[in-house]
Amino acid sequence: MGTIILMAFDWLQADSLLAFGGISLLLLVVFIENGLFFGFFLPGDSLLFTAGLLCGTIYLPLSLFSLISTLILSASLGSWLGYWFGRKSGTWIKGLPDGRIYKRKYFQITEDYYRLKGPMAFILGRFLPVIRTFVPILAGIVKMPQKRFMLLNITGVTIWVIVVVFAGNFIGKAFPGIIHHLEWVILVIVLLSLLPIAKTWYNSSFKTS
Repeated sequence: MGTIILMAFDWLQADSLLAFGGISLLLLVVFIENGLFFGFFLPGDSLLFTAGLLCGTIYLPLSLFSLISTLILSASLGSWLGYWFGRKSGTWIKGLPDGRIYKRKYFQITEDYYRLKGPMAFILGRFLPVIRTFVPILAGIVKMPQKRFMLLNITGVTIWVIVVVFAGNFIGKAFPGIIHHLEWVILVIVLLSLLPIAKTWYNSSFKTS
């Protein structure tokens, strides 16, 4: 896990973003993390925040509108793929044995969070690693009506992208020198985003014990 975090930090350095493909890398990571079950470990929040921070610079020469609209599209398509995958092969994925990356407890955490928050899981859950990936799949497994899923999904994706990207853009403009200390900013984002997951897992563990 430490290796994955260190790799994520390396990806999120300003020069590394450009070297790894700039906007193409951002869109690919966001697409995968928002619906493909093996993409839950990808640093979606950190990448969106960094994208907002670097938007309009030589590292990411895009307008804020173009960045946000393409990220919303990418995340929405990724979530739709996750929903479709859940409808078609949900019982298979839930029956997968634990491996080095995939753990069945991820679905349990997502189910617990969905029972706790209901439809709001599609909005609040966007800001939480693991849940962001597995909620669309869970919606497909329980065969949530497609129109309802699309409405909740697009709403959640739009709020998530706008909030995180705007936060990064605001911080970048308010504190231009922060780009030289990006690894510490990312560390704080990762820790804050993991706290609700840890709380859900903790409560779930004690309720079932």
